[in-house]
Amino acid sequence: MSRFSINKNIFLFLSVTILLFSPIASSRTVFAVYNIDVLPQGEFNSSDEWEIDSQFGFTDLESENTNLLVGGGKVTIEHERQQNLRSMNFWANESKSGHESAIGYPDSELSISSGADIDLSGFDFSSVSNYPLVSNSLLLSFRISDGLNDDRVEISISFSDSAYLIKSYSNTFSEGEVNYLVNPYLLINIDEYDDWTWDSLSDLSVKLNYESVGGSDEAQLEVDAVGIMATYQMSESGFDFVKAQTQMTLSDNYEYGNLSLYLSGSIFGDFGNLDTDLSWLKLQIGTDIIYEMNIDEDLSDFEININLNRDLFLMSQELIFALGVQIFWDSDGSYKKGSMIINEVNIEGITITEWDESPQCLEIEDYVGEKSFTEDSGEYAIISLIDYCSDDRTDVSNLNFSVDVINESIINVEIEEGYLKIFQIPQSSGITEIVLNVTDESGNQLRDTFLVEVKEVNDPPMISNFPDEVWIELNEQLILEGEIMDYESNLDELEISVDNLLVKINNSKLIINARELGTFDVILTVSDGSLESTHKLTVHVFSEPDIIPVYLNILDSEGEQLILDNILTKTVDSNVRVISEIKNLGKLDATFISIRYYSNEELIHNHTIPVISSNSSVIVEFDWDITKIISNYSVLVVVDYNNLIDESNELNNELFLNFSVESNEKGNLNAKTQSLLDNFSIIYSLIFLGFLILCLILLMGPKKIKKIS
Repeated sequence: MSRFSINKNIFLFLSVTILLFSPIASSRTVFAVYNIDVLPQGEFNSSDEWEIDSQFGFTDLESENTNLLVGGGKVTIEHERQQNLRSMNFWANESKSGHESAIGYPDSELSISSGADIDLSGFDFSSVSNYPLVSNSLLLSFRISDGLNDDRVEISISFSDSAYLIKSYSNTFSEGEVNYLVNPYLLINIDEYDDWTWDSLSDLSVKLNYESVGGSDEAQLEVDAVGIMATYQMSESGFDFVKAQTQMTLSDNYEYGNLSLYLSGSIFGDFGNLDTDLSWLKLQIGTDIIYEMNIDEDLSDFEININLNRDLFLMSQELIFALGVQIFWDSDGSYKKGSMIINEVNIEGITITEWDESPQCLEIEDYVGEKSFTEDSGEYAIISLIDYCSDDRTDVSNLNFSVDVINESIINVEIEEGYLKIFQIPQSSGITEIVLNVTDESGNQLRDTFLVEVKEVNDPPMISNFPDEVWIELNEQLILEGEIMDYESNLDELEISVDNLLVKINNSKLIINARELGTFDVILTVSDGSLESTHKLTVHVFSEPDIIPVYLNILDSEGEQLILDNILTKTVDSNVRVISEIKNLGKLDATFISIRYYSNEELIHNHTIPVISSNSSVIVEFDWDITKIISNYSVLVVVDYNNLIDESNELNNELFLNFSVESNEKGNLNAKTQSLLDNFSIIYSLIFLGFLILCLILLMGPKKIKKIS
């Protein structure tokens, strides 16, 4: 139930009356006239602002030889054509040695030799002799039927007065046959042997010689065909088309005066045999081609400055601007590289007049009905006036905002850093009007009003000052005291409960008894009979490790204890072994436990145990030279010397062992009880003698009385 309320009918009447008499100021003057750059992308600083497209010839493929790049303040059109090379195989048509089966292309008809030369020639290049010769390779289809041990196969060429051995086979017995009868055939480049021309290549003769020495070899040479693979440069023609386009955004507020377009660029390199009628640069706005320039190889720097029709810009608020370049070549196939650079493009003559208007704000909807606040719900509204309001001249951050609230008992309203903040006042309900005033730097003002309603509701109980999470050690008790209240009920009228046996309730206190390890969620519920409130409390019951040294002693080399009643009990050398047991009494594992051992405050050993599990122990042993000094000794073991491990008990980390060392008559280290052990033999003899006397008395005494049934 609210502490304050207002009659809605009366309030609505007052609100309408205020709205009717609220003044609204408005003015409009020319502030400035600005030139508008509708094509800032024409500075070519970012490729993201342009859409790039290309085409090779009349295909759907991208251009092969031309690339268009945008960036670095320019458009770069790079054209690079590689040398147009073709290769063709030409087979021998003559055999001076009479091996007709080896003439022509490979057809599986073989010329066979085990000694005679196979000479092949007659290469006809007339079909391509008008093209520049680039490179040549010998092409051979043959087989050596078996591995060679003593014999030899040689392949040589001759032309004019020159002859060269270009390939030989010998000592191939372990490798077996050599077979090039099936494609791929043997290919040997012969460019190194001559500056070949079509004429010298036509004069070429190829000899395949099987040289037999009459040994044990049984191989034979089988030749199917011999040819020359000639690579030559071939003429070509074609064209690439590249285009870059972007979007110009226009406004109805733009004014179009004397419109013009300016573009500058340059051409570098050698494009090579361009068709100037079909090589061009075109500019496009919307769907209209506004300029076309043929590309001439003699062209270097160029400028374009043209007037534009204002009707181009009245068709749409989104217009395409595009520049396209087509490069058409008809060349001999040689390598060519050229570039076209476009440095800038801009459009001038577009302006906008800036007016000094009153501030404009989006309508703020009333917070009534479904949008109304619920009493004491904590609901609030934060409205970014920077997002709601704008001004044609004054920056939003410099606008002045003020607000008036008709009924200040229902809500609290403030403006902070451009945000209108509406908060509820506790235990209040009703409806009120908010008047927002927005003023720009020129004094122009906008007044807006809207309603805010807070609906009355029954308040649920309140739970406060209880933590969300607590930590408590095992077997400990923790008392939490918070605040439980209800505006409509007394504390003794509320139903208070928890859902976990770890927690008990005493008025507004929660008593937690940590009886087991783990994490437990406790729900505190407070109900007034119709509404209830809950608070979730997470209880972490934990336990720390507890590291304690439980045993410390000194052993000899046989593993027997040397210390009894703080005395070294037998003769030993000075080298002994210290043994200790380190135990973890806690509920958690302990890791990297440092152990230090001292003798009379002098460090004699240190050790690190990687891990001791809960309720387990580790034995630590080490050798120690106690010297031969007759003295009292103290051995101290200290666990977790640097206090790096959090323990449930930090006061049980040390254990002492005190003992003394004495000497016998021979000067050996000995216990002072060692001499007493020497007298024990006499005592044992007396006891044994008494035992014998007792036995004699029993033998000579009266016999036992037997019981007769």
